[in-house]
Amino acid sequence: MGTFAQSVQKILKNAGKSFLAFPVVMLSAALFTIVSIIRTAMDYPFQEPYNFLFNTMQFALALGAIAGLAAITYAQSRIKTRRSFWIANLLGLIAAVAAFLLLYFAGGYTPEKSYYQDVVYKSISMIASVRVTVAIFLSLLGFILFAARKKEGRLNFSGAVFMTLKAFFIALIYGLVIMGGASGVFGAIKALLYTDLTSKVFGYVGALSGFFGFAIFVGYFPDLRKDGEDEQRVTAQKQPRFIEILLEYILVPIMLALTVVLVLWAIRTITGGMETQFINLYSIAASYAIGGLLLHILVTHNQSGLAKFYRRAFPFAALFMLLFEAWALITSLREHGLKTTEYVFIIIGLVTFISAIMLIIKQERAHPWIVYVVSVLAVVAVLPVIGFHALPYSQQVNRLERILMTQDMLQNNKIVPAKTEPSLAVREDITEAVDFLIYEESRQTPAWLDTSSIQQGSFKSIFGFERVFPNQDPAQKDDFQYTMLNLEPQAIDVSAYQWELTALQTAEKYNEKIVFAGLKGEYTISWTSTPPSDLPNIEVLLNNKSIIKGDLSQYMESLIQKYPLGSSENPPANLTDMTYRIESEDLELILVFNQIRISSRANSGERYYGVSLQAIYLNEK
Repeated sequence: MGTFAQSVQKILKNAGKSFLAFPVVMLSAALFTIVSIIRTAMDYPFQEPYNFLFNTMQFALALGAIAGLAAITYAQSRIKTRRSFWIANLLGLIAAVAAFLLLYFAGGYTPEKSYYQDVVYKSISMIASVRVTVAIFLSLLGFILFAARKKEGRLNFSGAVFMTLKAFFIALIYGLVIMGGASGVFGAIKALLYTDLTSKVFGYVGALSGFFGFAIFVGYFPDLRKDGEDEQRVTAQKQPRFIEILLEYILVPIMLALTVVLVLWAIRTITGGMETQFINLYSIAASYAIGGLLLHILVTHNQSGLAKFYRRAFPFAALFMLLFEAWALITSLREHGLKTTEYVFIIIGLVTFISAIMLIIKQERAHPWIVYVVSVLAVVAVLPVIGFHALPYSQQVNRLERILMTQDMLQNNKIVPAKTEPSLAVREDITEAVDFLIYEESRQTPAWLDTSSIQQGSFKSIFGFERVFPNQDPAQKDDFQYTMLNLEPQAIDVSAYQWELTALQTAEKYNEKIVFAGLKGEYTISWTSTPPSDLPNIEVLLNNKSIIKGDLSQYMESLIQKYPLGSSENPPANLTDMTYRIESEDLELILVFNQIRISSRANSGERYYGVSLQAIYLNEK
């Protein structure tokens, strides 16, 4: 048997052993896969009422799997008794059950209805899902830390990180190969042998491939109960030559070049002024800090000159960048107050600052302490009151309240429209704070802020002026006006029509047709749009001869007369308004719409249309 075949056989054999080495982990993964298969088998409309339950189960099972992985790894590598092994499995099971109960009974919310929803269902709240995600992330960090073995009195955290990444990519490759091969087989069966084969089979293949890939990931790790130099552990932690080349001669030079670019950019910005938006700076800084720190850990034991220089230079470069970023952060806080972006930026900045200081002082021994810092700050970020979802919200509420009071627009705990239009800067600040608050998921909305009315388009009636955004030309503050019409539920008498044609297109851009045989011959009905306005057009051919052709411009104008553009609240439209009749010598058509949106640029008069056609009724004369 060749070396490659032996390697494949070994990986698959270890995947099978994962069920014995990590029972609760594989049980959680198997249940997760079963839920995925059930969801695939159910049609989406039928599945909707159960999505909250399914999402809750899968979040809980994911946590149970990773928490169990961390607990079992700790028991095997630190305690090494049979009793501790089963207690660790029990802890993984407890984590899954506790997460399910907390999510199901305290982690859900029911969103408000919208124009597009007749029924809304309970969903997992954003903060609840983030808290579970943080718990999964901390469990993964714990697993890597517990999997690290001491070497010469130091914890080989770098080796454990590489071993985990190596296991992940091996599992990913095998999982993709399994999924691609199985999908190809079923695709051939569907195309050549059994055309009625449901396409859901590919969803089943994806779920099972993911499960097998996870089994390969878990089974790749060595027996953590062994002391001393275990050959399997040495192999798992050893960086192949191509990885060493990738890290030392490609990624390290790229990161050093990026460091030089960022330092020069920081110097130019300090001397020339801040021109970059804070969100761009946040993205760059976060990527540099996280990517640079991970690379620093991976090249801990590399002995090339570039790797050694990078290990010494990165902490100082990170500290220099933090000084510049702190200045940008203070500027943003002064202008916009604390928001989610600034909050996360602060967390990442603290991690980078502490990590850089510890790397300078403790070098490799700093790695476990960096994990502790990351874990503490991750927990802080999801706590009540001071978490990323709570503190920025309360700060923006206070900011908006302070601005409104200075403008005498908040009286007796109620917003009063501005008597005179505030300055541009004040209008921008109010717009920014209000938009942040109405789109943040929170239950702490102050009594004086009616977010529902604002979302329905009543901003001007509440505050006395239109929304104004930074760098927006004040002359274009009323740039877009629109009206949205929705057909109210009702019965439609179609007894006078011979044919009912299902809707050709429900999107805002349409270019479709339907062909059918009538009493007088073959009809072709084309439903298209005219760019850039997307004004609907209809054409009817009878035996390839055009008998009806035209656009719906007059019909749209009649709707605008009855429902003016810019109306803040449009009532449901009746059947008369939402139908359009067309007649010729050969037939009569009636188009029934369930939604029509018309928008216009106030300064240019340009119109844009979006319609949802429910059905076409046709009567041959």
